[in-house]
Amino acid sequence: MKKFEENIPKAVAALRKYKVVNSVGEYEKQYNGYISAFGASVMQSGLLPTIVFYSSDKGATATRSLLLKVLLEIRAESAPAGYDVSNMYHLVTTGVASAPQANIMTELSNQDRKKIERDLLQNAIAMKLALRLFKPVA
Repeated sequence: MKKFEENIPKAVAALRKYKVVNSVGEYEKQYNGYISAFGASVMQSGLLPTIVFYSSDKGATATRSLLLKVLLEIRAESAPAGYDVSNMYHLVTTGVASAPQANIMTELSNQDRKKIERDLLQNAIAMKLALRLFKPVA
């Protein structure tokens, strides 16, 4: 079984937890585009610029930053207490998904950075497939 297949149930739970999907199984159709664009953005721009873009909801019709919470939830199975979108930035830059003020500053090797990128792309695939279980609304 591929890693993204194992993560689909986690993605379903995270999509519901962060209310990307409402109680009747519907989601704003913009999330389809946001999730689809995530992988392409990582491949074209890199992981860090993608995280910065998704951390801001400026100009977005739906809350893009929720997708980062979902991705972190899939990766860790539960987001750390006090999580906000800066945690994803911290994960990408240090390898630790804790608050930036935690003073855990480690240099990531290129290999570690690529592993995090691979993991997040696998989680994005799981999230995209999980979202297909629900109904988009206009």
